[in-house]
Amino acid sequence: MQIGPATKDNILTWLAVTVFGALAGHGYVTVASGTIPNEVLQTWPGLRTGATIGGLTSAFEIFVMEGPVGARLRRRPFLSTLFVRVVIHTAIVVCALFSNRAITGLLIGYFVPGAFDRREMVQDAVYSFLVVALIMFVLQMRSLIGGRTLLNVVLGRYHRPVREQRIFLLVDLAGSTPLAGKLGDERFHEFLSAFFFEIDAAVTQFDGEIYSYIGDAMIASWPLGEPVHNARAVAATFAARERLARREAWFKARFGEAPRFCAVLHGGSVIAGECGDSRRQITYLGDVLNTTARLEFLSKSLGADNVISQHLLDQLDLPGGIVTTELGAHQLKGVAEPMAVAALVPARQQRLAV
Repeated sequence: MQIGPATKDNILTWLAVTVFGALAGHGYVTVASGTIPNEVLQTWPGLRTGATIGGLTSAFEIFVMEGPVGARLRRRPFLSTLFVRVVIHTAIVVCALFSNRAITGLLIGYFVPGAFDRREMVQDAVYSFLVVALIMFVLQMRSLIGGRTLLNVVLGRYHRPVREQRIFLLVDLAGSTPLAGKLGDERFHEFLSAFFFEIDAAVTQFDGEIYSYIGDAMIASWPLGEPVHNARAVAATFAARERLARREAWFKARFGEAPRFCAVLHGGSVIAGECGDSRRQITYLGDVLNTTARLEFLSKSLGADNVISQHLLDQLDLPGGIVTTELGAHQLKGVAEPMAVAALVPARQQRLAV
């Protein structure tokens, strides 16, 4: 199962932003319609310009910034990344304004006097930048807390606690204590940041949301639903391993060691709700999270890199190329009944072991 960055959610977001841009552009022209010739209005200039600006700026943020090119850019310092993004968005806005004025002239057969007046161009550019800034803010919030969570917060779904079915993936960096001692605090933080960067990209590639970073561990989450959709959590786990394998030489050259991690997967019923005031976040509570943490300790004692509860395994269709090895039932601290677990391994790895 391969799901690239251009997921259904990304495409729907892009379409929504494009429509919003078109409506914003049309509204702007409607307000100024008294000074615009009727034949120009008949070509829908605001709709065209707004859709062009909204579509191109959101396409850059969603499909470029979240892709391989954007990944290299996001690794750079914040100010340099911001500068590049501002330059690109400026070019998009200016080109869209000029090109749509030219298209209007071609459609009506002549260029309206003052169509390229500097004062009007600046005024239109300022308005366009305000719209783009709003779009970027929404996309950034979507990136920070996830599109689904953002929508639910806006709609007030989590204002009161609700019960949900969720999948949780816990990723824990192996050997972090000796590594921190070897690298020192600053370089270890840099190492950890680069490690999480790769894991984050794999999670979002398969429509997951980063729930929390806890020291050298990270928790990601997906809605628990149809078996084919539940498999995204497994696919993200192995996508993370593939990304780190491709970056192994870089890690060793920079830090002298490549990251290794164990991953555990579990799912079930949790209570979700907003917490906090000055800084709000969605918090999940329930035995599922506690059990997931216990499974992480179990995975270390079993020497298994990828552990999944049988409870979750029964509710998903494994991605192609991934098989399981039963690890038996184990009594976990704080869990009443023994829990059956399995190891997830690539099929080729299992064949080599045999």
